[in-house]
Amino acid sequence: MWREKRTDIEHWRPKLRSICQRENLPNGEFLPFADGSAAVFGAGEIVIKVYHPNDLEDCLREEESLNLLAGKLDIPLPKVIATGTIDESRYLVMSRLAGDTLANRWTEIPKAQKKSLLAKLGEVTKQLHEVQVPDSSIIKVDATAFMQRQSESAHKRQAECKLDQLWLTQIDEFLGSQKLPKACAFLHTELMRDHLLVTEKGGKWQFSGLFDFAESMTLPAEYEFAAVGLFVTGGDSELLRHYLLAYGYEASELNFEFSRRLLAFTLLHRYANLSWYLSFLPPPKGATKLDDLARCWFAMM
Repeated sequence: MWREKRTDIEHWRPKLRSICQRENLPNGEFLPFADGSAAVFGAGEIVIKVYHPNDLEDCLREEESLNLLAGKLDIPLPKVIATGTIDESRYLVMSRLAGDTLANRWTEIPKAQKKSLLAKLGEVTKQLHEVQVPDSSIIKVDATAFMQRQSESAHKRQAECKLDQLWLTQIDEFLGSQKLPKACAFLHTELMRDHLLVTEKGGKWQFSGLFDFAESMTLPAEYEFAAVGLFVTGGDSELLRHYLLAYGYEASELNFEFSRRLLAFTLLHRYANLSWYLSFLPPPKGATKLDDLARCWFAMM
């Protein structure tokens, strides 16, 4: 029911009007955003995001993230205007950011400017990871327990995603061979082209926003880079290298073991789906090992 109604403006219009009246907001003509699991609508300078009744924690994480990060990153973020409950669902009213998604504009941007954007994203990611999260925050999780659960369930989760046995049978041994860092930081966890906004002026592209902090958690920093390698740089080793050097890594640290750790964090990611990743980032012909995927998706040059 939620999936079918999520972008149905006729279904949501009375609820949006009610929210606007309650929060003293201008009642403009709202239009739905197609992507995501929440019901998101924009009008003028505001966005209203209504979360599924089972996703209360997503709303709380997003609200707290935006409040904690306000003014701390060199990239515009939505500002929290109001929050509340309607029909058992939690909603968040935010300021609207300018620009279009990087996903929509990616093919228009010259390679040299992509490098500049990735370097800027590396700097912003470092700023994000340095923001302190209070112990009482919903964003702060037991990373050790989380990683253990993800490791123990990795094989089962990928089997449910119908991953080919060629790869499936290697997962437990591959994860068991990794020595992963334990130090944690404030992560977005889903840095991808769809969550980054860009604008172009005078032939120069720049970031105009970062959004969707509903999955933010305190986890090892390298967990963040798995999504960047897959969904921003898309297997382009030169762009990934620009990002990581700008983040603060030394060139000597960007080696094959680093690539293998990023693949490990890919397998440990909450929403990992290797079958899907292989469909849009296929490895070279003859690749049969998870190490081959590490070289393909997270090459360090």
